[in-house]
Amino acid sequence: MITIIMVVLLVMDAFAMHFSGLMESGMDSADLRKLLVLGMAKVFPVVVPLSILASALLTTSAFSESHELFAVEGVGISLQKFSIPLVWFSFFAVALSLYGTFYWVPKQNLKLNVLMYELMYNQPEVNIRPGYFWNDVEGISMRVGRREKDSPFLYDILLYQYNPERDANSVIIADSARMYLSPSKKNLTFEFYHGNRQEEYAEANDGLKHYPYGRIYFDTLLYRYPVSYLSPEEVTRKLVDHNSMQRPDLERKLKHLAEEEKEDRQITGDQQEELEEEMLRQHRRYKYAFAEMHTLPLLNVVFMLLGIGLGSMTRSRSRGVAVPALIAVALFAIFYILKVQGGRLGYKGVIDPWWAAALPILVFLPLSVWIFFRNRR
Repeated sequence: MITIIMVVLLVMDAFAMHFSGLMESGMDSADLRKLLVLGMAKVFPVVVPLSILASALLTTSAFSESHELFAVEGVGISLQKFSIPLVWFSFFAVALSLYGTFYWVPKQNLKLNVLMYELMYNQPEVNIRPGYFWNDVEGISMRVGRREKDSPFLYDILLYQYNPERDANSVIIADSARMYLSPSKKNLTFEFYHGNRQEEYAEANDGLKHYPYGRIYFDTLLYRYPVSYLSPEEVTRKLVDHNSMQRPDLERKLKHLAEEEKEDRQITGDQQEELEEEMLRQHRRYKYAFAEMHTLPLLNVVFMLLGIGLGSMTRSRSRGVAVPALIAVALFAIFYILKVQGGRLGYKGVIDPWWAAALPILVFLPLSVWIFFRNRR
């Protein structure tokens, strides 16, 4: 039960940016199920160690509460020797997780990126969050005050538009609106209802008197914005990022980025510093993803030792599994915070991406070994 709850929370965290929009957009249930399944693959590297932690904790606690560990120790077998098969199983889980993070997880992440693109292109309102500005279409920025579930209408609209051809800025304020994609998938159509449009023009230097500001009121206003639709093959190529590259591709990408950095150092002028900084950010991002592929699977061994150590605590206490379970949940929360903060430090270049990816291991490995051996009899 603990594992299921944590998996649900991790999947919701992975879709935090779009979860409210997905729930309110009236998305087809089949698409939503597919999205959640692919989201579970996204958190696979963390879910497997979490499952091992919960399983080791509950199994060892059950042995402790039924005094089976006392019986085993009575014949001269220590807890550490008794746990050797479980530790070997955790090494098997490391191998399985390595294969998953190297090949399977990136493949599923790419499928998730493609599915999200298709959903947000065919249903652009999915990506609109009430109270936040939506900038997916070039030249406009729109904020929606509220929306209703299973309704195509958006309410309390504020839209900013810039037209470079006319050098004009305009603002549209409307009570409600709806948006849909044209059958040709080349235009995104907005229908605004009951509002006004304010436009400000650039002053012309022709010596004549101009009125650079205008306002019109409308009951219905129709706007079409051109959009570029990508084929599934083009989407696949465009949406490949550091989280959706398999290990061989990611390794080649890192070598390519290292070569590009050497070439950028030969560039002189005002753009040199900007190009170098952008290349460094991109290199750190891919390097952290590559390092995380290798470090996260090691958590299977760390969490196995931690689960066995916490589960054996019930031998000398009468409080059952509740206290060790609460400690395990708290430690997992600390691990997740270290993982997120380590990623941010690695992206910003505060520490090397390899150290950032290994930060949870460096903290929890000594702790797990200490807890595992502290109950030696």
